[in-house]
Amino acid sequence: MKHSVITITILLVVAAAVYPNPGAKLYHYISFALIVILFLLQGITLDLRELKNASFAIKFHLSCQAFTMLLTPLFFYLTMYKWGLFHIILGSKALAVGTMIVLTLPTTTNTNVMFTQEAGGDVSATTINAAIGNLVGAPISPVVSSLALGTSVTSQSIETTLFAIMKQIVVPLCIGIILQLLVLKTKGDRFVSDFIRSKGRFLSKIILIIFLYLIFCDSFASDAGDGLNPQDLARLVVFCFAIHLLIILGAWLCADFCCGQNIQRKISFIMICPQKTEALGVTIVTSLFDDDDDIGPHTLPIVIYHCVQMLVAASLVSTLKRFVDARTFPKPLLEDNHNIVDELLLEEDPALPAERLTVPLLVDEDEQGN
Repeated sequence: MKHSVITITILLVVAAAVYPNPGAKLYHYISFALIVILFLLQGITLDLRELKNASFAIKFHLSCQAFTMLLTPLFFYLTMYKWGLFHIILGSKALAVGTMIVLTLPTTTNTNVMFTQEAGGDVSATTINAAIGNLVGAPISPVVSSLALGTSVTSQSIETTLFAIMKQIVVPLCIGIILQLLVLKTKGDRFVSDFIRSKGRFLSKIILIIFLYLIFCDSFASDAGDGLNPQDLARLVVFCFAIHLLIILGAWLCADFCCGQNIQRKISFIMICPQKTEALGVTIVTSLFDDDDDIGPHTLPIVIYHCVQMLVAASLVSTLKRFVDARTFPKPLLEDNHNIVDELLLEEDPALPAERLTVPLLVDEDEQGN
């Protein structure tokens, strides 16, 4: 079952590709409700101590936003787009422009949170950055796009974006946290950790499956690629994969500076930075090319990149989860005064000296006398 996420994702892609229209219609009706339920469950299942710590991780939050909306577009603009390499590789100016717009976008509001949870990352930090990224990205991304493309883009209304974030993320998250506090007060911490969090995370996985299926249906039902020849489409898919993997590599290399030795934060950084929100990208394209016959090809890179980032994230979660588990040890067993690592060491060598253990064993006074 270690590859279950990517297996399910591939099945969802196939199902959506075969018959996308019903799912695409359903997506527009229930996507808002699914996002609200997701963040309500996040509030119920979040470790409140982790949330408190994540709230004060200023360096981490600034690093995520700078990497996503400034460093990423600046790197690809200076190394490729400025010299016409996007156009040469993709064979289409419209696709090149659309791809550059993708790189200026902030992170997603929901899928990064779901994949972070599956990968064992810091869900609190990802949730905070999902909200910050889309709030800050509303005015910043259109400006960065304007500078990169040398044209004018209408900025998103901050009031509209703030209202949407409050409605979809902040309010349900706060309600979930309040519900968790009420349950903690009446039932205790053990009930929350053993029952509420396990059931809530299971429901989150169900929502992830439904949400991914509907997103893929909406992408396949799009007419953005109409009139595009298969060779150009194939080049675009490969190019989006290559760009996305390169951004993941960059995020991994920068994670040590941003996160130190915090493994879970590193996973969050990798899940936050390469992912790009589709909604703001479509808004920017519409603002730029509303009367342009090439609006479909301009939008297509946004749709393709959105699908690519979900496939790649689904492929990585199992590996990243094992990476986290291998470097995160359980809490000490108080009744034995040593932790699980020590137990395993002692099983292999009962005569192991106490100084080799991570937590020294208690020794009886009688044994000390002997």
